[in-house]
Amino acid sequence: MLMVALIIFVGGALTCAASPRFDILIAARALQGLGAGGLMTLSHALIGDSVPLRERGRYQGYLGSVMVCATTFGPLAGGVVSGLLGWRAVFLSTPPFALIALALATRLPGAQSASKSMRQFDFIGVMLFSFTLVPLMTGMQFVPIPGREGTKLAFLLLGISAVAFVALIRHERRFPTPLFSGALLSQPTIWRCALVAGFYGAAFVSLVTFTPIYLRAVRGFSSSEIGVLLFTLTTGAGVGSFLCGRLVTRTGRTMLFPSLAMTFAATGVVFLATTFTAVDRVPLQALYGILALCFGSVMGVLQVTVQHAAGPEGRGAASSIVQFSRSLGAASGTLIVSTALFLGLANADTTILSNFRLLLEQGPAALSPLALESQREITTVLLTGFRDAFAVIALLTSLASIAAWATPMRRIYQDGQTR
Repeated sequence: MLMVALIIFVGGALTCAASPRFDILIAARALQGLGAGGLMTLSHALIGDSVPLRERGRYQGYLGSVMVCATTFGPLAGGVVSGLLGWRAVFLSTPPFALIALALATRLPGAQSASKSMRQFDFIGVMLFSFTLVPLMTGMQFVPIPGREGTKLAFLLLGISAVAFVALIRHERRFPTPLFSGALLSQPTIWRCALVAGFYGAAFVSLVTFTPIYLRAVRGFSSSEIGVLLFTLTTGAGVGSFLCGRLVTRTGRTMLFPSLAMTFAATGVVFLATTFTAVDRVPLQALYGILALCFGSVMGVLQVTVQHAAGPEGRGAASSIVQFSRSLGAASGTLIVSTALFLGLANADTTILSNFRLLLEQGPAALSPLALESQREITTVLLTGFRDAFAVIALLTSLASIAAWATPMRRIYQDGQTR
């Protein structure tokens, strides 16, 4: 399956590079995303197949560090490559790495024969799940804005999503090998880890997304200053993932580290939401470094925990549940935080939204042509909007902390027993 995912990913990348039109590029990106999604899940699951239980934390830490470094280096490399060779070269630069991974995958130990044939794969469940998720995420973009032209369409999409969800539940209860295993989702360890992953994804991605907007529009940071702070955030997350993996391997304790980390992170984001206007550059960067260490201590541990709880037969499904929860949380959390920010700005003063692009391009200097009183009013509204946004991020982080403390599996011993 890892080889299949790699081949799909390479095929999607080559199709993207050869796309003559934008609609074909979108379809090719969807194909590439299918392969990438398989790589994300299978890389975690194969660690469970190849590495002893107590050693998995260390290797999950390695994997998390590599992912964070790739996320940090990727946009920079993509910008350089596209600037020098054009945007098609961005897609042509990834297949060589995928082919190297394909060659390395041939060296992995042979898998046991599958006990379930492809005839039992839940294709109908996949379709119903797609009809549940896509209209839901699309419709949610319009609901918070009353009177918008797309509001009726939004409720129609949400209705389609609800009908598809009911059909999905009915189908999953009857299908012998369902897409969402009730036996797995009924385990407290797995569904609570999924909650942690969802709230974690919502908080961390929202923090990475809205920090540059705030720093530019309100504080007037330059692009290089914002880049340095984001580099601290993403690099710190990689270091946190690496260190946490080592600690899990050494102590056998699993959910203790995400529980403590999310508690400290929630406290840090609350502090950020209440005092961010008074924090200078250096303390702000130190605060984001601490937050990065905390956020980096989550996903690898969750994968180790759910893989052990699911057992060998459900290891891949459990890994995919956690990974999907993180992705869904990231998309939903960004939507919720953006709604808290921009809805407040729109209700307070419509001129802010119309000048928001200038604020992102020029920073607070864009307000200089306005009267002093207008500048003060707009600044106050901006600060209130961003304070609301960071408060929502703090709430999401706190919910991740609560779910982490409530997860029953806390420790893995050398013999595989848990407590």
